[in-house]
Amino acid sequence: EATRAQPTPSSSATQSKSTPVKPNYAL
Repeated sequence: EATRAQPTPSSSATQSKSTPVKPNYAL
């Protein structure tokens, strides 16, 4: 997904619930 490549403010807010640093870390 594009979320792992570039953390957008939209998807980042969704996945960055636990980790606001790396969105792909949650995945």
